Amino acid sequence: MSQPDFTPKTHSLNSGQAASLLFEPGSELFCQQGPLRLAIGPLSFTDNHFGQVMVLQTGQSWRCPSRTWVQLSTPAGAAWIQYPAARIQQSRPHPSRAAKRLEEEKGLSFALARLWQQLGKLGLRRGQRAA
Repeated sequence: MSQPDFTPKTHSLNSGQAASLLFEPGSELFCQQGPLRLAIGPLSFTDNHFGQVMVLQTGQSWRCPSRTWVQLSTPAGAAWIQYPAARIQQSRPHPSRAAKRLEEEKGLSFALARLWQQLGKLGLRRGQRAA
């Protein structure tokens, strides 16, 4: 039986790019080149802590106190991060096929027209009042 590889992995974020990662308790995120913005939120109401935002500069690190989703972004420029990849589950990097198909083929205006059509079928036509 092989042991999981806990060697740190390096990843870069460009300006305007975001990544969401699931950190296990004790996982450490290291900012090799920054600044790096962390938006931290609890996974459940039992975590007893609220969402917070912090900025790591080059050379700073953050250790996860509990199982937590963290959204990473860069306020300006690019950032390089280092983390134990074997202990982190990354969020879905690409949009779902249905969302991508809608965006490519018909666009947002089609989606809004379709939504209006569905509301009309439910009896929520213009000028009608809800009981």
